[in-house]
Amino acid sequence: MRKPNSVLEIGAGSATLSKELSTVIPAKYDIIEPGNQWRDYYKNIGLNYISSEFPCQLSKKYDLIVASHWLEHVIDLDSTINSLYESVNKGGIIFIEVPNCNKSYWIFNHNDIPHIQFFTEESLNTAFTNKGFSCLRIESFGLSWQERTLGKSVLNEENYFMTNPEGFFLRGCFIKN
Repeated sequence: MRKPNSVLEIGAGSATLSKELSTVIPAKYDIIEPGNQWRDYYKNIGLNYISSEFPCQLSKKYDLIVASHWLEHVIDLDSTINSLYESVNKGGIIFIEVPNCNKSYWIFNHNDIPHIQFFTEESLNTAFTNKGFSCLRIESFGLSWQERTLGKSVLNEENYFMTNPEGFFLRGCFIKN
């Protein structure tokens, strides 16, 4: 994959990934975020806020679209993925991070609301490959739902980046054919 010239982060919150990427990959970084409290923050760190919702009218297509802990909140998954497809350049990458709703997800009480969509590795892969993307990789990361429920620190960097077949979140990369 070539280095991206244009990056869109959807549901950015603190835009951690875009902020970190911008230090190593010079590109135009656009942000979509419903929370108004972030707008001044984006301006101060050099990210371009463009909308509070997706899909929206975009003036260009992107080489990389990042959506971390956003896709599980969308109402219409099919039309959202269609819009992602239309918003990324051919050969562009979609990076998705969502909760891993494996068997353990349903066993342990973790008060996971207001999610509308629920993903396993298989269902995340199917959702994107059925819409014209190819899966580059999907893996689960972090603590297991059981460990998280027992109170282990989710935000511990070591826990957050470790691959774990029972990890509580999935990361997937998909390329537009």
